[in-house]
Amino acid sequence: MKWGQICVDSAIWIIRQYGSELAQDVSSICSSAVFTCENGHIVTVQLSMTTTTFNINGTGAPDPSLTAIDFPECLLLDVQPFPNAKYVGDPNQSILDKLTNLPKVTSILIHDLVSPSIPVGFLKNFPVLTSITLTLFNMTVFNEQSFEIATNSIASAYLQFNILKKYPTFTNTSTSLMWRQLRFFSFLTNSTAADEPISLVFPQSVFPYLEILQIGSYADGLVSVTASVEYMFFFGYLANGFNVTVPNPDIVEYMTLNGISTVSPPLHLFTNLLTLETSHANTTTYPFSTFPPKLQKFIKYDTAITTLPYSPLPTTTFKSWEYRSLGKDVVIPWEALAPDNTSRLLDVQFNPQLSGSVPDSFCVNKLYISSTNISSVPDCFWCYRNDSTVFRTTLPLPPGFTCQPSIDNSTIYTKGFRGLIIGSNLGWGNTASHPTQGNYTLTPIVPHKILELYYKTDGTQINTVITLNEFQSYSFPLTILEVGIILSKVNVTQLPNHILEFTWVFPFINTKLIHNFKPLSDSLIGICDIYSAQLNLSSIQAIYTCLIALNQSFTTVGTSFKFEISNDYNKETYTVPFKYYPRLLSGQVDSNNQSLIYLFGDFGQNHSLANITINHKTSCSVVSSTIDAINCTLSENSRAIFGLANVSITVDGYPFEANNFLFFKNNNNNNNGSTTTGSTTSSSTTGGGTTPQTQCQESTSNCFGHGSCDVNGRCQCDSGYNPIDNCLTKFTNSTPITNTTAPTSSFKVNGTRFDFELVAIQEIDNDGNVVGELMTNSWNATINNDTTTTLVNYQLVNISNALYIDTIVQAMISFSTQPRDIQFGDQLLHINPNSIKLALNITNWQYSNLISTLRVVFRTDVNMNQTIEYDCKQQSISTFSYDQLSSTIQYLRVIKDNIQYNGRFIDYVLSDGRPTFSKTTLINQTTSQSSSTPTTTIMSTLIGVSLPQCQSCLLDPDFTPLLIDKSESDCDSTNSKTWKIIVGVVVGGFAAIAITVGAVMLLKKNRTVNRQNKKMNNKLQNMEIDSIVWIIRQYGSNIGQDAASICAAIGAFTCANGHITGVNFGSQSSAFTATAGIPNALLPSINLPECIQFALRPIVETFRGDPNQSILDKLTGLPKVGNLIMTEDSIPNIPIGFLKPFTSLVELNLNLGNVTSLQESSFEVSPNPTITRVYFKFYALKSYPPFSNSSTTLLWNSVQELTIRINESNAIAPISLEFSSTIFPNLQLLMLQSANTATIKVKANFPKMGILGSSEYGFDLTAPNPQVLQELTLNGKSTISPPLGGLYTGLIKLGVDLLQSEGYPFTEVFPPNLALFTKSFTNTSTTLPTFPLPTPNFKAWRYYYLYPSMVIPWEGLTPDSTSRFLDVSGNTGLTGSVPDSFCINRLDITNTAITSIPSCYWCYHNDTTVIKTSLAMPPGFTCQPTFDQTILYTKGFRANLTGTLLGYGNTASHPTQGNYTLTPVLPHIILTFNSLNSFLLIDYYRLYYQTNGQQQNVRILLNELSSYSVDLTLLEVGIILTSVNATQQLNQKVWFTWTFLFYNKNLQHQFKLLPALDGRNCTIVLIQYNFGTGSSIVSCELDMSKLITTIYTFSVSNAYNQETFTVPFKYYPRLLSGQVDQNNQRLVYLFGDFRQNHSSANITVNDKISCSVVSSAVDAINCTLSGSASYGPANVSIVVDGYPFEANNFLFFKNNNNGSTTTTTGSTTTSGGGTTPQTQCQESTSNCFGHGSCDVSGHCQCDSGYNPIDNCLTKYTNSTPIANTTAPTSSFEVNGTRFDFELVAIQEIDNEGIVIAELLTNSWNATINNDTTTTLVTYQLVNISNALYIDTIVQAMISFSTQPRDIQFGDQLLHINPNSIKLALNITNWQYNNLISTLRVVFRTDVNMNQTIEYDCKQQPISTFSYDQLSSTIQYLRVIKDNIQYNGRFIDYVLSDGRPTFSKTTLINQTTSQSSPSPTTIMSTLIGVSLPQCQSCLLDPDFTPLLIDNSQSDCDSTNSKTWKIIVGVVVGGFVALAIATGTVIYIKKKKTSSHQNKKMQNKLKNMS
Repeated sequence: MKWGQICVDSAIWIIRQYGSELAQDVSSICSSAVFTCENGHIVTVQLSMTTTTFNINGTGAPDPSLTAIDFPECLLLDVQPFPNAKYVGDPNQSILDKLTNLPKVTSILIHDLVSPSIPVGFLKNFPVLTSITLTLFNMTVFNEQSFEIATNSIASAYLQFNILKKYPTFTNTSTSLMWRQLRFFSFLTNSTAADEPISLVFPQSVFPYLEILQIGSYADGLVSVTASVEYMFFFGYLANGFNVTVPNPDIVEYMTLNGISTVSPPLHLFTNLLTLETSHANTTTYPFSTFPPKLQKFIKYDTAITTLPYSPLPTTTFKSWEYRSLGKDVVIPWEALAPDNTSRLLDVQFNPQLSGSVPDSFCVNKLYISSTNISSVPDCFWCYRNDSTVFRTTLPLPPGFTCQPSIDNSTIYTKGFRGLIIGSNLGWGNTASHPTQGNYTLTPIVPHKILELYYKTDGTQINTVITLNEFQSYSFPLTILEVGIILSKVNVTQLPNHILEFTWVFPFINTKLIHNFKPLSDSLIGICDIYSAQLNLSSIQAIYTCLIALNQSFTTVGTSFKFEISNDYNKETYTVPFKYYPRLLSGQVDSNNQSLIYLFGDFGQNHSLANITINHKTSCSVVSSTIDAINCTLSENSRAIFGLANVSITVDGYPFEANNFLFFKNNNNNNNGSTTTGSTTSSSTTGGGTTPQTQCQESTSNCFGHGSCDVNGRCQCDSGYNPIDNCLTKFTNSTPITNTTAPTSSFKVNGTRFDFELVAIQEIDNDGNVVGELMTNSWNATINNDTTTTLVNYQLVNISNALYIDTIVQAMISFSTQPRDIQFGDQLLHINPNSIKLALNITNWQYSNLISTLRVVFRTDVNMNQTIEYDCKQQSISTFSYDQLSSTIQYLRVIKDNIQYNGRFIDYVLSDGRPTFSKTTLINQTTSQSSSTPTTTIMSTLIGVSLPQCQSCLLDPDFTPLLIDKSESDCDSTNSKTWKIIVGVVVGGFAAIAITVGAVMLLKKNRTVNRQNKKMNNKLQNMEIDSIVWIIRQYGSNIGQDAASICAAIGAFTCANGHITGVNFGSQSSAFTATAGIPNALLPSINLPECIQFALRPIVETFRGDPNQSILDKLTGLPKVGNLIMTEDSIPNIPIGFLKPFTSLVELNLNLGNVTSLQESSFEVSPNPTITRVYFKFYALKSYPPFSNSSTTLLWNSVQELTIRINESNAIAPISLEFSSTIFPNLQLLMLQSANTATIKVKANFPKMGILGSSEYGFDLTAPNPQVLQELTLNGKSTISPPLGGLYTGLIKLGVDLLQSEGYPFTEVFPPNLALFTKSFTNTSTTLPTFPLPTPNFKAWRYYYLYPSMVIPWEGLTPDSTSRFLDVSGNTGLTGSVPDSFCINRLDITNTAITSIPSCYWCYHNDTTVIKTSLAMPPGFTCQPTFDQTILYTKGFRANLTGTLLGYGNTASHPTQGNYTLTPVLPHIILTFNSLNSFLLIDYYRLYYQTNGQQQNVRILLNELSSYSVDLTLLEVGIILTSVNATQQLNQKVWFTWTFLFYNKNLQHQFKLLPALDGRNCTIVLIQYNFGTGSSIVSCELDMSKLITTIYTFSVSNAYNQETFTVPFKYYPRLLSGQVDQNNQRLVYLFGDFRQNHSSANITVNDKISCSVVSSAVDAINCTLSGSASYGPANVSIVVDGYPFEANNFLFFKNNNNGSTTTTTGSTTTSGGGTTPQTQCQESTSNCFGHGSCDVSGHCQCDSGYNPIDNCLTKYTNSTPIANTTAPTSSFEVNGTRFDFELVAIQEIDNEGIVIAELLTNSWNATINNDTTTTLVTYQLVNISNALYIDTIVQAMISFSTQPRDIQFGDQLLHINPNSIKLALNITNWQYNNLISTLRVVFRTDVNMNQTIEYDCKQQPISTFSYDQLSSTIQYLRVIKDNIQYNGRFIDYVLSDGRPTFSKTTLINQTTSQSSPSPTTIMSTLIGVSLPQCQSCLLDPDFTPLLIDNSQSDCDSTNSKTWKIIVGVVVGGFVALAIATGTVIYIKKKKTSSHQNKKMQNKLKNMS
């Protein structure tokens, strides 16, 4: 490759400038570590002390004529020769000036001593630069122009300017600067070189994407920094620091703060701070007074600490402390660092001087103390020493340390899969994955003491074993039952007859438990009866529906009910919201026709006709009715009385009554005037002798001289005077008093003041009593001012009553010097100048009952004794004016010092947006403290404004100050400081127009409204034109900028009905120019209210009218747009909330080429999102969103189809995307396409996915739930995990392209439901794949781009009889011929070079669904199908039709011919080879033809496109069963109910029991037949006497068909387990199946002793014997509902008064006789065999280490367990001797003891686990010997430990001696053959049948087996070999379905063993342990090796290899104690047992 000289010169310049000793030639350059060369170019430069050496005298002068360093292919430029090399070749040359031709460099690192500055535009030379590091030691001036960029690629910058004089301000927000793109910024400062104190500000507007800010200081002094960044690092030391100001502390997540630094605001306000690190702070306290709320980790490096800080207390979210550099005398306050039960980590590692010991109280926390001098830790840490997440230390384990965690509760009742485990040494939890064990986790609540268990079940009680810690082997068996009752929602529906239907939806409720629904509300009667349940049996979910009666008095019904929901283990109380209907919320009387009534409220969905009466007597006929509105009309003969009226309504039988609900006005009454400043008169009257004009002049003193009375009697006022007061007052200036603590309306005019304050909101019952009150005494206020208006917003802070925590009370007070028109409801309020307007809104009030209402309480001071003087007259004025009809206050008047305050109480408010009547009343008055004279009575007055039961209640009053002008009075008066008159404060708020005199103002208002509407219409249209003009100008279109030109631009804009309805603006619909004009920057929005489609596709990289404007900021006025398409390359970002204005948007397509980052808040949507399809292409994107916000306000929640095109080249890090189904809950289709520059990681699984990579790059796709995928396209060099195959159970369609392999993309198996596989070949593959074989569900292959040499494996593509479709069309080079063997498949070979196809295709060439070809039909071809039968017997309307050339089926619709179809079963399969040497094509076809059961003659077509037909006779003979239930009757009959999907009633059927027996037919007693579907329900009756079975087999037949069915039968009663009370043996407990609601049971024991029932349940009966039973095993007989059951040897009665006899190591002796117990003990045991002594009670007291069970003959010894990995055999080896006890079979035994079934236990899977003390082997039987027991589970577990153990078994605690083997065996789901059979577990071992023991020179014979005298069950088996004794026991209890029951152990068989030496008889022995008919059967034995010590024997004996004695192997599992020799030992056993019982009782007590 030829090198360019300038490239070499550039490298030499660098070498010389920095004095590198690298040789200056191409070969040396390219072979060095400094330069990397490829293809004649330098691609990387790395000059540093590690890559080259330097010469301090230089290596030549750098060429000053070199103008540019020319590395056009260089990717990395790293020049950092310092600090070790100080040489510079030419100080006058700067490398920065020469870096002008590195167009591909992505990373630059420069350390330079001489460069004085950075050239202007320096960074513009690097278009793809992503990271820059500049360390300049000679730069003094900072110029922001040096950091201008050409592209937005730089994300990371590190700057260090050591002698900088003045630091930058960073105020330029230009997008051309580097700051705009940075994600990471590091800036190192030097305070000593700066001319002034350093203050750095990093505004978000300048650094909008900055995520990491790193500021360093290496000089003394403080640096001020202002910034708000997620990750902030401030690096200093003891002598310096930072003053940090964070304007937005919520942004910060991580902060490092070194040196003497401060932070403002205080750190506790940093609400999202997770990690805080400090060092060199020289403090001993935390740097905060309160923990930041989310802080998780605190790190401190500080040698000054003397005591670790512990105040303030950490939050519960805080996780860990980390301390380093601690000194010698540091005190750790251990107790203070464990302030609560939250587990935290204290990390003090690598502090070698730290000493002390850790107390037990610290066990709640985790601890790291490696490399410290701490000397000891509590056992809680040593217990979990292997878990490095919990404990790290360099201390050695204490010698002999053992740990034994314990639990107090082995039965866990979970709620929502969660329950508590209580115990000791439980550790810190277990968060590992346990997918096969309910995905259980353990979370510490109180570490070591209380753990929360999460265990997912299906509701069935399960037994499991959980591990406390994955690194320690502590495990416990648990029984888990889900008892949670967790409600997600409940719906209440009112039904007729006052019945309520409650529908309860439970995400957690165990449907296998019985639940009760008990109401706790008096208004509900009885209990809620369940009548419907939708149960999810595979999960803990259910929907229950129950009914309950409602109290018919609706006045007692509240707005909610309380229920107690309970099962046997749990109960929960829930409050159920209740929305009673009907309810009246607001109402109106039509103002023009008072017979027309409008009622609003809740009247129920689809309600019946309402019955409405007014005042209980006037009916109102319904005109129209909806769910929330009813219009009715009063009858013509009836009219309501004027004034207030009550309304009664009844809907669906439910009543409601509203008092004072409507107001009927007397429109004929002329008394519409107001109290004036004179006496109370009417302002206008039609009666009397005077004219209205005269009357006005007299009553108003001719409008008080400020106007004149007109002929209608109305005052026409002079300008500025108020007509409401008949011109007495005029508007005046005033000073509003802004109250920041409460919304009080206050004025101050000329020193006088008026206040009207809101004091409370009350809830009032029907009698006017206050039932709820919210004091309005605490508010937050916000004040806004402009030149004319003051606006104060108030939000009530509810701190007085928790009941109203969700209630929102808002108020707004506004004051303006200008008149205003303000909308209130549907009217316009005119507000006079200098007036106060108060708006009050109450939302979400929590009402106590259905009929209560609200009252808003105001307070003011009024004068109750007031007059006015005019024309020398005193006239008394009533303080309040009342409406004559409704008695509501209309006016309140206040005058003080000639100032009048006006207002009005209007009788309307807004209730849920609708006007309704409101009554204002005087509540209370008390004398005010401001009452000044005896003649004036100033009263503090409470006034109430009523509101109906609204959810949104709105008042809207206003207050106006007026000056009283008495200048025209004929009598002088002086000002007075006393109050003279109160004229008007109007509170309330619906009517928009103040009540004046006459109707002139109303007409004026109507004209104003019409004029405003017309103006608005014109404005709307102008806004649309302005919007289009903005688009034209912004993108330089040549379309005319007027309405006509816009609408004429067809293709660009669509106009209809005066609106723009469509925009499709782009290069296809418009030409472009740069002279269209500048777009209006003041245009607030693109406003196109009728536009339904908006598409913008301007020319990319072309003219933009105003680059600073973004169209996305203006798209806020397109409410009807359904399709939005944006292709734009200049928009830098997507605005926050961009999508919210699009309330109708369905499809979103954004292709934005300049957007580099995305914020999820940009994709917030409207509350009811409609967007379902989304396409994104952001090719400049540097990082992708995490898609982690599950908020329903985001687009992701509604989108169904999402396509993203990805450009990896601009990403700052490898792209890894996760699309969680919780974030995208509705997503159905995900399409991802890469730009093919890197591999992209994706985690997602949705039903449809397209993953489109390239041949070089692709996607690494992870599908967490592969079963979700239905359609997948996987292109390019892409992978998927888990691999495609059997896990993808939902995958139907799979397409691959650009893959390199020629096979399928799966190697093991086809996805089970895959139907279509598509592949494009890009390599020279020679054949199509044929392995693995397709499943029958697979339907079609489609292959593209096949090479001409491709060979199609025709036979390989027909692996079975399934018909599939092969599409190879369009592969023009494909050749060959199709063989006959391929006829089974369909085929498309269009446009290929294939030459011939078989006749089977030509027969159906007209059907393109069968064959598509470009071939011509062979000349003269004919086709004749043949048929083998003409009569078909259909089964389920289906039958098989056979013949030849029958084709591929007919699926066309034939509605008049039984809807018949033909489905191919074996199309075109070769069956025979005939004598004419020709192939015979036979079709095997399935016909579907629907009939009514009668025989029919029909003609069918084989194919709709061919004329082949056949005549057939059809008869339906099918017997297809869907379900059958067997029910026992009371007459020894079984009633079978058969539900048939198909059953022809026209045919006679028989139901025969198999095997055939006389009289065993099932007699049909009932048939329910559906003629339309052919289904039936048949009931038959069978005599079941003497039939004892769990399964019935039936033959159901007619004359043409016979089917055999197996019917499971669960007989009752059945006895499964039983117990005799140990204290009272007449009390018997029986367990089994006795059926629900059974009659009283008849029970006898041994066929003679009756047992009277004490209590009875479906699965348990307790009874009392009439007499004492014989000791030993007993049979039990029970009869329930006439049905008998008998269980042999079922109970065991002990002789508690009988002494104990046991075979011992001497002769068999019996307690009793004349000698003392002590003497007897000494004689029988040779005084405890010399290893102890006999006490006076006859007990051996053994020396230490000897076994008292064997009277001190044996002692515990070490042994070697043999872990058998093939079977659960208990084996020991001690000193070369071995013992084996093996499980060989499980047998089912009938009542006679005959084996009727056997499962050999000879094949197991084993798992071995070891720790320091315990070996655990778990076995699972692999059942390959008997298919009957395929569902039976047999599990075993063998454990061996060198330590003693206590292990729970049932309700007792087994003590396991050291060096013992414990065997647990569990049998589940055995398939029993009949009702009375039982199980027997068979073990095998070798025993000596001729054995003696020698002691004191005596030989004593010992029986091999010891039997219980009463039950004849084997009790003991003893084995000694070579002085080693193996101990065990056969106890007469097992666990049957969790309950203890009697178990008998018997000798089954013996044969001479091959190991038998003469003359001893070693027998291979089979021993059987009996079990009842249990479904869960459990044994739990243990085995112990002991060393026989006969050293004290008086007679020497030599060791013998022969067997001498067998003393004890105990097999079986419930009782823990072995029985030893004689009565003495029996007494000891009783004491030990009592001790254990007491211990267990204490343990149970602790659990409760």
